Amino acid sequence: MRRRRVIITIGIFLFMVAGVGLTVAALTRRDLTPAQNPLLGKTLYVDSNRVANKTAQQYRADNDITNAMYMERISDRPGTTWLIGPSASDPKADHDIAMVARTSAEAYNQGAVPVYEMYAIPGRDACAGYSKSGFQTSDDYLAWVDRILAATKQPAVFSVEADAIAQTIHDSCLTQKQIADRYQLLEATMKKLSMSPMVLAAYLDAGHSEWFPDPTALVGPLERSGVSYGRGIAVNVSFFVPTSDAVLWSQKLLNMIGGNKAAIIDTSRNGKGAPDPSIKGDERWCNPEGRGLGDVPTTDTKANNIDAFVWIKNVGESDGSCNGYPTAGTFVPELAIDLARNAKE
Repeated sequence: MRRRRVIITIGIFLFMVAGVGLTVAALTRRDLTPAQNPLLGKTLYVDSNRVANKTAQQYRADNDITNAMYMERISDRPGTTWLIGPSASDPKADHDIAMVARTSAEAYNQGAVPVYEMYAIPGRDACAGYSKSGFQTSDDYLAWVDRILAATKQPAVFSVEADAIAQTIHDSCLTQKQIADRYQLLEATMKKLSMSPMVLAAYLDAGHSEWFPDPTALVGPLERSGVSYGRGIAVNVSFFVPTSDAVLWSQKLLNMIGGNKAAIIDTSRNGKGAPDPSIKGDERWCNPEGRGLGDVPTTDTKANNIDAFVWIKNVGESDGSCNGYPTAGTFVPELAIDLARNAKE
């Protein structure tokens, strides 16, 4: 959905090789002090109104059993509700507030916990542009956060602003003032989330290991952005790093951060890992072929300080208008079926 500028180096290759053959159970042998998982034992919310669910129903109605079964590998699993901010027709993002109200009511009826991705920061996706938008000012953004929290009536998990920190480090599309303002805004957001009784846990986006084979560069920006106010970090959002590698990398970064933090990992599309290193540029992250569904969502990961595997990227939605695909966020049944067909066993 957003640009994944990746510098492929020998270091990345060695990092990936080091993870081959490791199981999640083996990855629990870390120096981290196990953090009490607030999500353990919780049921994650399944949104029956997703396009994937309606598509699965249509396949059944058309007696297309094969594609119905593939689509049900997605529709039967918990996903994430994206809160994407303003548009030309909805300048105050009223749609997001209505979405939170509906999701809260449905999650209550399911006895489940919804996961939200907040994705409307000023200058959003400034470095790639496929999802370029967001609020114009910090004040407008924080007013939106307040409205979201007021509408949240069921305890929920929040993943905060995919790529927002990573793009302040790797890319040159933000000025130093914009970067400082972003850190300040993220810190204010994390503070607000920490004070809400309806926020079960909040995780600040930290990118992934292909962007930062050595996560050291993330520590300072995460601290300036208020990671101390949240439960921890969100990792691998919308990307393809295999779960075993993502767990190790997350634990390494968490050790650097300190404070007994934890992570959630997006496993929605990492079942076959990332594309071959020979594939570079937008083709590496924007609707690449041959990827697969990863580990199913769970709050019992068996890995120290990894609170959950979640499907943050909505499976089947386009990353952007690349390679002939439609605009970011558009559901493409063929993409969803391809991911389900190649699902991790």
